[in-house]
Amino acid sequence: MKKNLFIFVFIFFAKTTLFALDALVNYAVFSQGDAPYIEVYLNISSKTATYKATPDSAHLQASADVLLIFKQGENIIKFDKYRLQSPISAAPLNFYDIKRYALPAGNYQLEAQISDVNSGAMPVLHKFDVVIGFEKEKLYQSDIQLLKNVVKDSLGSAYAKNGLVMEPLAGNFYDKNTSTLFLYNEIYNSKIIGEAFALSYGVYNSDLHSSKVPFAVGHKKMKPLATPVVFLGQIDIAKLPSGNYTLVVEVRNRNKELLCKKEIAFQRANPFLEVEVRGVSAEAIEEEFVAKMTPEELRYALKAIACKMRGEESKDLNEIIKNADGKAMKLRLFRYWAMKNANHPEEAYNKYMGVARFIDQKYKSGFGYGFESDRGYVYMKYGRPDDMVEQLSNPDAAPFEIWTYYDFPITGQKNVKFIFYDAEGSGSMRMLNSTARGEIQDANWRTKLYKNTRNQWTGDGFGPTGIQDNVNRNADKLLEDW
Repeated sequence: MKKNLFIFVFIFFAKTTLFALDALVNYAVFSQGDAPYIEVYLNISSKTATYKATPDSAHLQASADVLLIFKQGENIIKFDKYRLQSPISAAPLNFYDIKRYALPAGNYQLEAQISDVNSGAMPVLHKFDVVIGFEKEKLYQSDIQLLKNVVKDSLGSAYAKNGLVMEPLAGNFYDKNTSTLFLYNEIYNSKIIGEAFALSYGVYNSDLHSSKVPFAVGHKKMKPLATPVVFLGQIDIAKLPSGNYTLVVEVRNRNKELLCKKEIAFQRANPFLEVEVRGVSAEAIEEEFVAKMTPEELRYALKAIACKMRGEESKDLNEIIKNADGKAMKLRLFRYWAMKNANHPEEAYNKYMGVARFIDQKYKSGFGYGFESDRGYVYMKYGRPDDMVEQLSNPDAAPFEIWTYYDFPITGQKNVKFIFYDAEGSGSMRMLNSTARGEIQDANWRTKLYKNTRNQWTGDGFGPTGIQDNVNRNADKLLEDW
């Protein structure tokens, strides 16, 4: 079913400009027992709604007056006027609504007028041309419903359908924070097929009219039923670039012959997907998590990712930290996390920094942050070791630790070891030796560890590299066992 683009009508006062609500509206047509009905979806942004304190003064709530009119020509066939209220909460929340109306088959004009009860702004108006009705004796599909989220109905929600509570995506727009596209579709009269059939779905770039290759495609084998066949699908769109797209859902028989199909257009904004190539502008991060960070917070966060840098990238980062340019620090930090997770950079940042703060406290000394110590560096760079062995009171050796990583995908090695020791007895351990390619590898690590036993060192003409065996000199054995 082809849907007209919705029309926004903004009305301005002569002296004072009052912005209308960001209120999105959409619809989908379904059938129940051969009787068609339409669902109308509304979604109101908390950023444009006016919230007022509730009587307890501890919470907030917004209200919107909604008028829905179904017309044929100049005749009003059905209308509904009601007040939609947001959840009562401590902070403003987006809120939505779903309305269902049974209507006879035919062509209609749907008008949706939404106004903010708590402000003086004039209403926003949406208009659609709607076709309701199906060919009852044939296989057919409902409209495709795009969703923001889906959960099982455990509370008897008024919004539930087929045991699911589905939050609609009213504007057919997936923003940069969304990584999954959910879709809902119903297939009617599938018994006509008489055998199992295939349901296929794909996302196509609408801007590339000559392209027949979908960004994503899926298939599912379905059984014919006397009741509607319900299809709930999901597509990973984390790597879907910004642009205009069409989602197509097709029904085909076992011979791959097309029996029916539905499609729906949507838009995708994914501005940070190609951030490594295109960079990030200062304007693009004005509303991102780095915008309000202090210079000290930025410095701390940048130092926490320093272990991940190499070569020129590391030099550039150190220069940015040294210059203490707030704008440059914000851009560099955000670029790093947008490259890691284009849809949820703040989530990736928070997860990593939770570990960084823990490691900072665990290995804190008088020399820099804990994650800048040798042990902190290895932990942040390679993750938590699979085994850690401590020997802190060996009379022949400086206090030491041995870390083991069974799998080491960075270099493709197995059973990689790191040995750290406290040479000066200061409580701060330095990396002494490692079997990881690219890290410190010192053939004399044994003599450095057991430096108080010079008379028992062993080696060749080029100098001592080993030490005579003794009950207190088991670092080699620990390395082999672990």
